[in-house]
Amino acid sequence: MTGTTRLYEAGSGSSFYGPRQGGAYGRLHAWQSIAALTSAPNTATPDDVANLARACRWFALDTASSWFSEVWEPSDVALACIGPEPERVAVIAATDTD
Repeated sequence: MTGTTRLYEAGSGSSFYGPRQGGAYGRLHAWQSIAALTSAPNTATPDDVANLARACRWFALDTASSWFSEVWEPSDVALACIGPEPERVAVIAATDTD
């Protein structure tokens, strides 16, 4: 599973405990996160963001730590994005808890 797919999976499920924003808003937030991780400019089109995401290398990080609640597996996300230029690394990590 690619990093971006994992982010979409977690985003579309929204919160396990709290109020859910629904699949469409979750996917929007996942898309915005991908744009931020790839350093896409604010004026980037969806195609621009997709091309930037394909140019990056994505790594899923191990979530076996006490910081992650592991309540519902798709809600635990830890990804690193290495941009096409080797000096840029962006990381996102999220979990759901009560």
